[in-house]
Amino acid sequence: PDEGLEACLLAAGLRDDIPAAALTKALCTGAGIVKLDGLEAFTGLTVLGLRGNRVATLEPLAALGGLSVLRVLDLSGNPVGDLAPLQSLPRLRRLGLANTALDESQLAVLGTLSGLGYLDLGGAQGVDSGAVAQLRASLPNTVLVDPLGQVLE
Repeated sequence: PDEGLEACLLAAGLRDDIPAAALTKALCTGAGIVKLDGLEAFTGLTVLGLRGNRVATLEPLAALGGLSVLRVLDLSGNPVGDLAPLQSLPRLRRLGLANTALDESQLAVLGTLSGLGYLDLGGAQGVDSGAVAQLRASLPNTVLVDPLGQVLE
């Protein structure tokens, strides 16, 4: 597994005498994480903070299906690519993508996440006002922080 991810999970309380599924929260800000491989055992995670790392691919999330209870995910400041794996997280309610570079295909995926209650795109690059309006229309019940930091309710 990724060394930064492993160190973070240990700091979050992972121990040999406790099953990985018992860990419910991991805040891994600036931990140097590049890969999410190895998260499949952490089926109890409801909060995962990955702000300020170097995570580019979310594919391990799609393969997991085991993160079905994940409610909060912060990917702010990561060079994330394809966001389609987020569609495999049925209970996701809060998503942070602040200070990331996004394109139209990524925004289209975000528009399908109808269960979101909060989406932070503050400081996101590559997102114009038309795309924000379209996203807002797709997610009418979501509190949306636009790239300029304005809260749209």
